[in-house]
Amino acid sequence: MLSKEASQLLLVTTTTASKSEADILCKQLVEERLAACAQCLGPITSHYVWENTLNQSEEWQCQFKTRASLFSKICLRIQELHTYSTPEIIAIPITVASKDYTTWVLENTQ
Repeated sequence: MLSKEASQLLLVTTTTASKSEADILCKQLVEERLAACAQCLGPITSHYVWENTLNQSEEWQCQFKTRASLFSKICLRIQELHTYSTPEIIAIPITVASKDYTTWVLENTQ
């Protein structure tokens, strides 16, 4: 069954330079109940322009399942913990989710 409350949820992502940094971010945000679940994916290869130079690097992607109302707090916490001066912090709205999953995310975030 689908949840009407799914629109209250976000998938927030960032990338890190190492798996250990990704693990720290994931663990910390879940422990602080800013995210109900965090996943670390990688390594991935990123291509980007930084300071007018084309770069390619190995990174790890973190995905956080959370409440939309926590986005500002998550941004601040990622910036505090992150080693990049300008970390990627983006959010994708969740428009459809199962009722049970939505309830679980809402119950495990604050």
